[in-house]
Amino acid sequence: MAKKVLTPEQQEIKAIKKEKRSQNWTKFWAIVLALVLTVGIAFAGKSQGEKNAPEAASGSGNTPVAAPTQAPEASLSRGENAISEGQVVKDDEGNEVKGLSKADAIKLLNDATAVAAKGAYNWKRTCDYTSDGGIKTVLDSSGKDATSKLNDIIHGVDPNASLGSVVGGFIGIGTKEGKVKNGKFVADENGNTPDEKYLLRAMQLTEADVKDFVQEGSVYKFQLNACDNPQKNAPNALNNATKDFITHDEVSNGIKDALGAASAALKLETSDVTFSNITISAKIVNGKLSNLELSYTFAAKLGLKAVIIGITGTGKADTKIVYSNIA
Repeated sequence: MAKKVLTPEQQEIKAIKKEKRSQNWTKFWAIVLALVLTVGIAFAGKSQGEKNAPEAASGSGNTPVAAPTQAPEASLSRGENAISEGQVVKDDEGNEVKGLSKADAIKLLNDATAVAAKGAYNWKRTCDYTSDGGIKTVLDSSGKDATSKLNDIIHGVDPNASLGSVVGGFIGIGTKEGKVKNGKFVADENGNTPDEKYLLRAMQLTEADVKDFVQEGSVYKFQLNACDNPQKNAPNALNNATKDFITHDEVSNGIKDALGAASAALKLETSDVTFSNITISAKIVNGKLSNLELSYTFAAKLGLKAVIIGITGTGKADTKIVYSNIA
């Protein structure tokens, strides 16, 4: 099928949308700078005054902010349908299924995804802040909350926006979906396609990546080991399963792209992200992948430097990716 050719009107609409997105990001980071250079400096001055007062001798300084509390990882549930290695049962469709070892199940998953990734399927991704997560920021100079003040400024620009919604657009909060054919996203009516990192990938999991494994007939469930600051150019449990995660460099480059020539005024100095509760549930019949679900929780702590003022931000969210109707 030939690539859809956009009419001049559609090309103009696409260009306008792209320019609008760029303007929105520039506006957002300008708001951040405005906050830091006004409220931030005021807080810094007040903090310094408190620090010099006798009763505040043990006061502020660079107050550390703990990353969002990470709940203990739960093991996979072993219900009455779980089967052991070598056991033969019938699945819901009446197919005979043999219980596999963890090593054999990992190989089956890797092989099945390698084939499915080249074909056709539907894709849906949901990402939501956890009830105890969301986006929270403090000014490093005083340890005082900056989120509410930043929201006040953002509301002045857009009453329906907030720090959580604006940053959420960057890190993927919300629901996205699409169709894939021949391993590539099908463009929408405007010729747009999702980022390729969301595509099902040919997994390359190893036994060292898998913390727990349960088989229920033709459904194979894996829990992967948690990953701290995983990279996409190095082997790790998350990267061996998907490209659908964000890295320090991607956040840093996003800021630079949004601010352009003013990017020197706002830098991402540090980031500390933990991906946990990474689970994969795959239905594989006769060696072919029927559907797959991948989910994880990420907790992040970011250190930003705006001119001379430091901001520490934390956030926590749950992500679920579903690949279905795999041809």
